[in-house]
Amino acid sequence: MKQKLMLLFAGALAVLALAAVPSVAMAGEWTIDPETGVASELTFSGETGEAKLTSSLGTVTAKKVDVKGTYENGTTGHVEFTFTEVSGLGGTCTGTVPVAPTGTITSTELAFHNIMIEKTGAEGFPNGKAGILITSNLEHFATFKCPLATVEVKGNGIIGEVLNPLCTNTGFQSTATLEFASTSTGVQKYMQVTTEGTKYDLTAKSSLGTVTASEDAEGTITFNRKVKMTCP
Repeated sequence: MKQKLMLLFAGALAVLALAAVPSVAMAGEWTIDPETGVASELTFSGETGEAKLTSSLGTVTAKKVDVKGTYENGTTGHVEFTFTEVSGLGGTCTGTVPVAPTGTITSTELAFHNIMIEKTGAEGFPNGKAGILITSNLEHFATFKCPLATVEVKGNGIIGEVLNPLCTNTGFQSTATLEFASTSTGVQKYMQVTTEGTKYDLTAKSSLGTVTASEDAEGTITFNRKVKMTCP
């Protein structure tokens, strides 16, 4: 009887573990390969220029975004963002969860996944299109206070495109360029892994209402060792 209970308990844990993993783990993904060492030793840092969070509530703009992260394996890791000189919705905006200095917003620690936006061999994409999916921390990205409203950025995730390197690159390099873009107010350009399945997006929740939101930013990150991209 005891052995049966242990087996049932182990099975339940396995189901919970699978439920916690986004479907991207079963879908199209690319792998990062370091020139030396293993992927779990990879760290990166970098920054973007101006970044904008846009929704029907209004636009919140950061003059700069700093990013730092670590790979846990060849396809996933965790990352944090720090937005500085932030303004919108009536004036200066400041992070409250996590707490941040005036005019600064920091994200919670977020998981990221190397994904394929377009499958290799898809119509019009013989080499595919690589991207990054950043998923929320229990549906939360960050909370900040502006003069007109306190905004909680929520949602299940956000997808950005890897502009450099491309899947056709075969050499090792120290940097990568990422872009997060929207097609209209509150609508992200890319919302699905391999253009199918779960849709990932952001919401901005405040006393003024809850609406969809989108992020626009482009930046370069630098790795602690040279890497190359391996696409499926």
